[in-house]
Amino acid sequence: MASSFGAANIHSTVIVCAAALLLGNSVLADERGAPKWFRYGAGIEQNWQVVPDPVRLDRIAISPKGDRSGAARRVLVMYPRPSSAYNIAITKILQVFQAKLIDTELTIINFEMDDQRGIEALRFAENQGFDLIFGMGSESTAWLYDNYRGGAMPVVSVCSKDPVQLGQMRDYKSGSNSNFAFTSLNVPVEVQMAYVKDLSPDLKNLAVLEAVSKRLARVDGRGEV
Repeated sequence: MASSFGAANIHSTVIVCAAALLLGNSVLADERGAPKWFRYGAGIEQNWQVVPDPVRLDRIAISPKGDRSGAARRVLVMYPRPSSAYNIAITKILQVFQAKLIDTELTIINFEMDDQRGIEALRFAENQGFDLIFGMGSESTAWLYDNYRGGAMPVVSVCSKDPVQLGQMRDYKSGSNSNFAFTSLNVPVEVQMAYVKDLSPDLKNLAVLEAVSKRLARVDGRGEV
């Protein structure tokens, strides 16, 4: 089954993931009825319907509220475990899909790094005609790389470590040569600067913000953290 998500949309989802790492809203809502492993930011329920599976506690369905544009894109998000970083990432992903007016239905599955449950999730997505997979975190990405490299659906990593350092890509120039689009939490500085110079050759000044702790801060509209 060939994916219909398209190269342009895959590129957009990579940008979504990068934004999730940098711009996440750290204020989390008190989600009614959501399993303890799944949390998301305040305001999400204004635009999205979040429905836990009444039988399968490892599954959650998310769909847009309001008028629909037609056939929605279907996305599988594979969680390995709960994490506050994943809370921030899924919040930003939903916010960007909403802002871009991309009609998307998401199924979130916490497969807990169990091979059988992971394979079941992949079969479910293929049988239901899903368009895209998000591997949430380095563990899910590594599992998908080992078990779904070359698969029919494209895979985008989220909140994952450097794929080159992990041996998932040969280098920073060749691409993955597979159905994977990688993002990274820790690309070497010299590689980051090379990309910056490609994007803005005339760049003269660059500001760097450094956090004093690992806690992700929320930047509000006034530029305060």
